[in-house]
Amino acid sequence: MVGMILGNRYEIIKEIGTGGMANVYLAHCRLLNRDVAVKIPKAEFASDKEFLDRFIKEAQAAAAITCPNIVGVYDVGKDNDINYIVMEYVEGQTLKEYIDKNGMLSWQQTVNYSIQICKALESAHKHGIIHRDIKPQNIIITNDGILKVTDFGIARAASSETVKMDESTMGSVHYFSPEQARGGYTDAKSDIYSLGVVMYEMITGHLPYDGDSPIAIAIKHIQGTPVNPKEYNIAIPLAVESIIKKAMARELRLRYQSAEEMLSDLYNANKNPDEIPITGMLKGDNVKYKAIDDFNIDGAVKNDNNPHENQVQHRPVKQSTNKKKTKKDKKEQGSVKKAVLLAVVTAFAILGIITILGFTILGGCGREIEIPNLVGEMYDDVIEKYKDEDFTITIEQYVEDSKHEAGYILSQTPEGGKATRSLKDIKVKVVKDQDSFIIGDFEGKTLKEMKEALAEEIKTYKIKFKEIEEDSTEIEKNKVMRTYPSAGSKVKKGETISVYISSGGEKMPDLIGCTLEVAKQQVERLGLSVGKVTPAETDGTYVVIYQSIDPDTVVEKGKKVDFELKKADVSPNSGTGSTPDNSGNTASVTSKVITVILPQDKDVVNVRVVQDGKVIHNQTHNKGEGSVDITVKGTGTSYVDIYFDGTYNNTVTVTL
Repeated sequence: MVGMILGNRYEIIKEIGTGGMANVYLAHCRLLNRDVAVKIPKAEFASDKEFLDRFIKEAQAAAAITCPNIVGVYDVGKDNDINYIVMEYVEGQTLKEYIDKNGMLSWQQTVNYSIQICKALESAHKHGIIHRDIKPQNIIITNDGILKVTDFGIARAASSETVKMDESTMGSVHYFSPEQARGGYTDAKSDIYSLGVVMYEMITGHLPYDGDSPIAIAIKHIQGTPVNPKEYNIAIPLAVESIIKKAMARELRLRYQSAEEMLSDLYNANKNPDEIPITGMLKGDNVKYKAIDDFNIDGAVKNDNNPHENQVQHRPVKQSTNKKKTKKDKKEQGSVKKAVLLAVVTAFAILGIITILGFTILGGCGREIEIPNLVGEMYDDVIEKYKDEDFTITIEQYVEDSKHEAGYILSQTPEGGKATRSLKDIKVKVVKDQDSFIIGDFEGKTLKEMKEALAEEIKTYKIKFKEIEEDSTEIEKNKVMRTYPSAGSKVKKGETISVYISSGGEKMPDLIGCTLEVAKQQVERLGLSVGKVTPAETDGTYVVIYQSIDPDTVVEKGKKVDFELKKADVSPNSGTGSTPDNSGNTASVTSKVITVILPQDKDVVNVRVVQDGKVIHNQTHNKGEGSVDITVKGTGTSYVDIYFDGTYNNTVTVTL
């Protein structure tokens, strides 16, 4: 593949990734002079029409989404027998690599990353697209710290034909939702469960479920209860803990019903980390699931050494040998079995509901248990002591109390010592740490904003600040880059926080419409250099129509900027006349034509052109015109300022 040119446009440079169904290559787009990623199905799928149709449908579905947190799809095509998808090329590392390198992340960073992933899901779900394979390996952290969800390899436009999981579905079982593990119906809530698992891994450094085989892990998703994340990371705030639990709820009705709903709680967690969000409160999150008695679990695990080890195989416990065989084909038999199984499951579900209602009406007849008395114990101790019980212990509120040490349980709800037939959750009030606090993430904030946010901590813990200026091409000038102690760490009473402030960086100007000579001057002024220029052989009559670094991007010295040019049809000697120069001699008045490229994001735009302080053009144009030719007259060097709808765009230097 390397060296091949697809569609007379995309030159394959090297392979950069491979998956179960396709390989990904770095390529260069000759037309737009930019690097792209090209996804090509593996050879064994080249003749599979059904797969190729799904491959194209995947591209069309993903291309419909416009979101900064999703890897963009630019093009789809076929060159001879090679089908391909052209995507945005993103430089960076996967979230999985980042977690493996850094271990558990701070709660602030976890929430920030989760917000970005949730935005991607919200955008995709609004387009009817379910990802079905959300995992850190499919999330890229760019060099600018932006998260982008990629690999819609099994994402499909949600429809009545595609909402069911089938045996060709790929993905990592560590992040499967219970319904995926069962091989059942999947929707947007399945992606939300997977995001909950990703959050759990980010904030604890551990996966909620692991096992010796994919089948064993899948079963845990269906029946298990993960270790409370606070056991791995005591600094997790109540709001964040609640969000993770709700996102990972096994029952669909207890899970977030939409990415938008989860996103709201994530935003609130940033502001009020110690308050349980209303949408995040779980009722009955410890509901016990009936064991999978219609599947042969032991047999499934023993037979897991098959070529499809990532596929959850469900096998019946018993197969009837007494029934007479018929001439029905296997497909029809399967349909009958499914219908019978569905009827049986439905009957048991109805019977279960009737039974529960009967118990409720009659006052119940279950065994009474005594509520443990937790008051006076340490929170960490009771979490360990009761970790295997059927109820959870959650912190309702942190309370200041000088009589007891941090972590001491002051009260609980329901009250200890009483008898009950149902115990799902015990909420406790715990003594707040008086000698330290957890510092938040203030990246991108000003020092003033940081001090305002920490006003109470400054007063209570007598903390001080040390400003350290540091160069940055990513963080805006005078904004916080990082702190020491870092976000999520403890700050002790009287400690000094080192705050690293960005000294800022130059921003890339908009050079569209400038001559190459002017563009070179601007680029060199910023410490940059000119890269590829298309076409390469030009004179002064060409203007810039594309630049590889977007305007207003903070630039790093030494970077190269590529340009595409267009002939401006300049007539350098079209004007006549004369005017005296500064020395008293007569100089010829000449004229040149500059081409102003119209912006395409508006149907109509007012173009105002000012030459050396004098307005020489002020008219409204339709975007369909594409460009406007402006005649500039005079002698010597003129500076022409261009405005769109009254807003300054750029300056063109014209030598007359």
